[in-house]
Amino acid sequence: MDDSVSKNSGRFTGFAGLYDQARPAMPLYPVEIISRYLGRKPEIVVDPGCGTGLSSSVWRNHCEELVGIEPSEDMLAVARQKERTGVSSRKGFSSSTGMPDESVDVVVCSQSFHWMEPQSSLREINRVLKPGGIFSTVDCDWPPVSDWRVEKACTDLFEKRAYIGKTDNVVITSFIRRNKAE
Repeated sequence: MDDSVSKNSGRFTGFAGLYDQARPAMPLYPVEIISRYLGRKPEIVVDPGCGTGLSSSVWRNHCEELVGIEPSEDMLAVARQKERTGVSSRKGFSSSTGMPDESVDVVVCSQSFHWMEPQSSLREINRVLKPGGIFSTVDCDWPPVSDWRVEKACTDLFEKRAYIGKTDNVVITSFIRRNKAE
């Protein structure tokens, strides 16, 4: 297994509860666009890197079955608490979902693809998608600014995070985050 996969699978260990409270859920709009593009209600949607299920829950009632795939035990435990009819979560990786060949209508990575090894993940996505299936990545950015001081504090925080990420050897070797623009 690629070193980045094993490093990144433990990236949020110990933070699942905080992550679930602080991160935004995926809005309904991408679900509507993806379904419209597919031309029908998806039967099976797979959400690799589902984390705590924030991105999975929005699909409830908008597909027949949603399968969240998550490598982190901590994140998976929170996602499993949100399981309902048609929404389930399982341990796995984006490069090894355990789904049968050509069985999935939609694969959607919400705020997660930049943590995945792209080549092996895209091979797996191609393998599990039905002909005419859809692969989508969904990401969000910070909300609009309400005050210049908030923007300044946010910018300072991101600069500090970037500095630590480039200079602290423990942080440098603990995970691999790919550039979202790439």
